[in-house]
Amino acid sequence: MFNKHILEKKSYNSSQNYNGFYSFYDSYTGEIIGGVHKLSFADEIRRSVPIQTVISNQLGVINSAELQILKTDKDKTDQPTTYQPALDFLDILKNPNAYPSPKHWNDIVRGLYKTYLSNGIVALVLKGAKSKTIDSIEIASSVTYNNSNNVITYNIQTTGKGYSYTQIFEKDNELGAFTNGDDVAIIFGNFDDYLKCYQTVLQPLMNVILWNNYIITASRSFYENSCRPSSIITVKFLDGEGKVMNSTADQESMIKVIAEVKNQLKGSTNTGKVILPSHPNLDITVTPLSITQNANDIKEQLALTKEMIYSAFTGANTNVIEGVSEYSNNRLASLREFYDGTISTFTNIILDELNAFLAKWLQYVGTGNALQRQGIYLNFDIGGIKFYKDLMKQEFLTAGKEQILKRQEVRSKLGELDETYADLEILPPEEDGFVGEKKSNTL
Repeated sequence: MFNKHILEKKSYNSSQNYNGFYSFYDSYTGEIIGGVHKLSFADEIRRSVPIQTVISNQLGVINSAELQILKTDKDKTDQPTTYQPALDFLDILKNPNAYPSPKHWNDIVRGLYKTYLSNGIVALVLKGAKSKTIDSIEIASSVTYNNSNNVITYNIQTTGKGYSYTQIFEKDNELGAFTNGDDVAIIFGNFDDYLKCYQTVLQPLMNVILWNNYIITASRSFYENSCRPSSIITVKFLDGEGKVMNSTADQESMIKVIAEVKNQLKGSTNTGKVILPSHPNLDITVTPLSITQNANDIKEQLALTKEMIYSAFTGANTNVIEGVSEYSNNRLASLREFYDGTISTFTNIILDELNAFLAKWLQYVGTGNALQRQGIYLNFDIGGIKFYKDLMKQEFLTAGKEQILKRQEVRSKLGELDETYADLEILPPEEDGFVGEKKSNTL
C-alpha cells in the first residue's frame, strides 16, 4: 500500500486508491489534471509536521546536554574515567571525522533518532574499529535485516566521503558485534518479536499520521486549485447550429482548446478569472466529485490528530511543544515530564546501545588491569541544561523559605549554579539563619 511512486500524469481508473487531492479529470484525454503522489510510511513520518516539531524540541533538549564518559568505582561513586581507550571513544563520538555528515555528536544524535523513528532501524558504522582504532563514524542511509536459517546479517548502505556503497555485516564472535572487514556496525532498532522484523515505534499511529498529513495536503491542494473541489470537466464542441460535433477532422483545434481550458483551471493564480477559450462554440460542464470541509472542521481535525501524535512521545503535549500558556505550577510539572522523558528516551535508544558496544570493545582493545575497563559508560550530563538549572534554583529558594536550608546555604548553592550569584559575600553569623526565623532580643 505504501510503495513509493510519484506520477506527473495518471490514467483515470476509479478502482485505484490515490492520495492526490482536488484533481480534475479530463474527459477528452482521459487523464488527471495535476500530479498524483504516493509516499511510503517512512516518508509520511518525515513530512509529518507534528512529529518533526516534537523531534525539534527533543533535539534542543539533548543538544544542551554534555556527553560524558564515567566510571563506577567499587564504592558506587561515578567519576570521569582516565582510561585512554574510553576517552578515545568519547573523542571520536564528538568528532566523527565524516563528510558531509556527521561532523559532530549532535549530527550523530539527529541522524540516528530521525531514521530510527521513520524506518524502525538504523546503524552507526565505525570505520576501522576492529583494528582497534576508529578512523571515522558514518550513519547508515539504509539497513536491511536478514535471517537465513538463524544466521543474521545486515545489509548496510552508507554515504560517506561523497559516494554510496553497501556492505554485508556478519556477527563477529570475538568482538561480539557485526563486522565487515575492519568496519563495525552498531544496530539501533525497534524489533517486533511477533512479526520478526524491525518496525517504527510509530506504527500504531499510522492511520492518525496519514490522516493529519492528508488534511494538510488536501487543504493545500484545494487552495492551489483556486478553491475548486475535485471535479470532472466535460467539454463538448458545438457546430454553428448548437449541435455536438462528432467529426474528428478538427482534432488539432480541439486539443488546443483543451490545453487552454487546462491552463485556465490550474493554479491559485487563476482564482476569480473567467475561462475564455478561443473556440466560439463550447459547452463546458463541471461536475464536483468531492465536498470541501469548512475551516472549523479542518482546524478541529488537525488539533485532534496532532494531540494524538504528541501523545506517542513521553511528556509531549500541545502546552509543552507549542508553548501554550497554562498555570505556572502545571507548566513546570509538564516541562519536567517532557525533559525527563526526552533524556530517558534518547538514553534508551542511543546510549544503551553505545554502552553495550563500548563494554565489549574496551575488553577487545584494552590492555593492562581488567578492572580499569569495567564500569565505564557514556552518560548525558544534564547539569548544563538551563531548565534544570532554573529548576534547581527554585528548589533551593523553596528549601530556604521552608526553613530546610539557611540563608547562606541557599546563597552558596545558587552561586554554584549561576555565576551571577558567585560573588555574593558570605553572610556573618548574625545575619545567617532560616528565612522568617525570629531573632533573639540579645542579638
